[in-house]
Amino acid sequence: MKAAPLAALAAFALALCAFAPGLASAQVRDNVYAVGGVQVDETAANAAAAQQAGFSAAQRQAFNRLVQRLTIPDELSRTSLPAIDEAVLERLVLSVDVEEERRSSTRYIGRLTVRFDPSGVRTYLRGHNLAVVDTRTAPVLAVAAAGPDVAPETAAIWPGLGSRRLWR
Repeated sequence: MKAAPLAALAAFALALCAFAPGLASAQVRDNVYAVGGVQVDETAANAAAAQQAGFSAAQRQAFNRLVQRLTIPDELSRTSLPAIDEAVLERLVLSVDVEEERRSSTRYIGRLTVRFDPSGVRTYLRGHNLAVVDTRTAPVLAVAAAGPDVAPETAAIWPGLGSRRLWR
């Protein structure tokens, strides 16, 4: 008797995961330390080696993108991107998730998401004298609007602006 409600709950949870892929992409979008959409195309002697090479390449690409995202551009250009050892990179990666993949007997093509350990990445970057900026601001929408007394030079820049009114 108790198995039926449990099975129904499990089926519901599975259906929710299958039909709500937007939740996973929202997690990537909201997590500063997750880098999604990493494209890889690797060839090796066999499928397993090609996939492993693809995952390694994705981790390195994702780390480079993450460093660009988290550091101050002027500071990064002065000190350059830190070279990272493969073993250190493996420790910083929490997971590699497959968004899309294709494979043959010697080739691996995929789009992957790489999630990093926030405290480990912060420690690594600060150890290389790079400031870490890991907060995201809320999106802002800027709308051009004008009041009744629009200057002629402003109206010339945006035609039709003078006819729009501020919302009150």
